[in-house]
Amino acid sequence: MAEGTKDDPCARTCAGPRATLGLGDVRIVVPTRDDVEAFGERVRDHGIVAADDGRTLRLADPWGTRLAITPEVD
Repeated sequence: MAEGTKDDPCARTCAGPRATLGLGDVRIVVPTRDDVEAFGERVRDHGIVAADDGRTLRLADPWGTRLAITPEVD
């Protein structure tokens, strides 16, 4: 039986690739709050929606992985 054909058992039962990596939040720590704000400006300039609670900037990458950008110091 040829791989990938209707006779291939995996073609009928195996799920396709996941849309995400299956990770929780990926935290990126930057030196200061100013760096968080600068990062937020850059991603918004590219049309990416980001939520900022005053400490942490939260957004999702194109694959749906949630990112949290937070300062090392306040």
